[in-house]
Amino acid sequence: MQIKVLQGDITHSRADVLVVSANPWLRLTGGVGAALEALAGDSPRLELETHLKASGLAMVDPGTVLGTGPAGEFQAVLHAVAIDGRYHSSPDLVRASLMEVFAQARQGGYKSMALPALATGYGNLPMIDFLLVLRDILPECGLEEVTLVLARDEFVEQAGIVLGTTAPCPWPRTSGRSRVASAFDGGDTPHVGL
Repeated sequence: MQIKVLQGDITHSRADVLVVSANPWLRLTGGVGAALEALAGDSPRLELETHLKASGLAMVDPGTVLGTGPAGEFQAVLHAVAIDGRYHSSPDLVRASLMEVFAQARQGGYKSMALPALATGYGNLPMIDFLLVLRDILPECGLEEVTLVLARDEFVEQAGIVLGTTAPCPWPRTSGRSRVASAFDGGDTPHVGL
């Protein structure tokens, strides 16, 4: 399995599946949701509204993962709700959400995923908690490639260190708007190369 850690706009990533960090009301109001609307227009929002209306719900439970159709170059979009109605989260909730995201991607036959740091924005989960959960479950993800896309350079550095300590994978480098954290260069000391 190959993992990339990039800084930049997740919608510019190349992957089969785009993961959106969703709120329980399934509104695409900020962050990755807003970027998805800019990429795909109204169709993801309309699909999510249809789901809520059909189920008779005003909001979905934390841990819910819902799929919508293709967007741009992405074959599918998975909306992961890793926060509750008060915008609280926990490592356990993020773990459950990630496990479901990976399970749905495998079931769909997808091989690669672009993933944001779930619950670390409005959910206020510390980045280190998200990274530790991701590090623990990455070996079980069953995908060929996961691209973790983060908003800030310091998070990219932190991810390179945390993920590099237990997941010695080749980390490809990119150019342009994205930056890549490199975990191992053949030795055992994690470092960050930007």
